Amino acid sequence: MKKSTLYEDLRKEYHAPFEGWDFSHLEGRMTETSLPWSYREIVERYLQNRSALLDMDTGGGEFLSSLENLPDTVIATEGYEPNIPVAQKRLREKGISLVISEDREPLPLEDAFFDIIINRHGSYSCKELRRLLMPGGIFVTQQVGSLNAVDLNLSLGNLNPLEDWSLAGNIRNFRREGFSIVEFGENMGSYRFFDVPGIAYYLKCIPWQIPDFSVEKYGERMELLQEIMEKKGFLDFLSHRFYLVTQR
Repeated sequence: MKKSTLYEDLRKEYHAPFEGWDFSHLEGRMTETSLPWSYREIVERYLQNRSALLDMDTGGGEFLSSLENLPDTVIATEGYEPNIPVAQKRLREKGISLVISEDREPLPLEDAFFDIIINRHGSYSCKELRRLLMPGGIFVTQQVGSLNAVDLNLSLGNLNPLEDWSLAGNIRNFRREGFSIVEFGENMGSYRFFDVPGIAYYLKCIPWQIPDFSVEKYGERMELLQEIMEKKGFLDFLSHRFYLVTQR
């Protein structure tokens, strides 16, 4: 691929629309190793006989709105601005309230109100969860670990230091707040990309992976990835996930 064509495609992908938490634009262009657990099945198991559910960082509300047999009271939070109107529209149709969280604590929610809180790939603090959960309440989360796509960062020359965001670190933090550990799992898999412009789109959708990413700044490294892609036909990068169920 010519340099000019590559840069044109990279810019086109970087500016392609992204709404909610929908990665269908990359269908057939990126695959990810299947996890040995199902977050949906875990959540549905713990939803039984609950009265009040909080979904933290709901994204566009895609997952929450797909759940059946929800409790009588359901509240969601979201702070990422592009997701807010998408979540508001989708959840309003289900009669679910959305609280705009603005990534601050404490959340404008009552103490000890929820008997289950779920969080898929969102941020949280154990102290705030302890405040929001009633005694005996359950927290279910699936998280992206700090090793996720670390080799992609290295390939692009982004050497930001890693944070300690792992299963072991989270278990330690919850125990310090007096939580019981109910169940957990951790998995190292891989992403496989079949075109380099798709990587630009992926990084645009998750800006926290490389906060200063732009086609102009990282174009030279993207050219090198393109050379490797043309020889191999794909590029693999590390996927790091863990899940954890705790009880107050």
